[in-house]
Amino acid sequence: MLKIPELDQTDIQILGILQENCDLSMRKIAGRLNKSESTIFQRVRRLKEQEYISALVALVNPEKIQMLVAFTQVKLNLHSTEALNLFKQEVISFAEVRECYHTTGAFDFKLKIVVQDVPAYNYFLENKLGKITYLGAVESCVVIGTHKQETKLLLK
Repeated sequence: MLKIPELDQTDIQILGILQENCDLSMRKIAGRLNKSESTIFQRVRRLKEQEYISALVALVNPEKIQMLVAFTQVKLNLHSTEALNLFKQEVISFAEVRECYHTTGAFDFKLKIVVQDVPAYNYFLENKLGKITYLGAVESCVVIGTHKQETKLLLK
């Protein structure tokens, strides 16, 4: 579990509830926590202001949509601050890139790419990712099945 020493137990419980279902009303959250609705409203507002809550979103069921997910590892051929920053700026501008991690190990970055199908992925590799300056090696793994996908962080 992740510790958040700046928050009390009620704040952490609110974050847990909202991660499970952000569609709940303040009244329902207040009822679950045995607090007043105005207290919950104020706490949620403060959590947003302090950026503990970055967004409240709806998760689309991937089984209802035809898509291809690939995890692509990228190695740059130059590791200067300029090269790293240029790569980050360019790659995060691509709509197909859903996640981008700067990592340790044999590769410098791990990307989660979501496109319609294999031809769309090939187009992305050739016409977008492949044109980034300082790009070295690229290795891809295509997802053939998802067995667990969590968005909720375990908070303590």
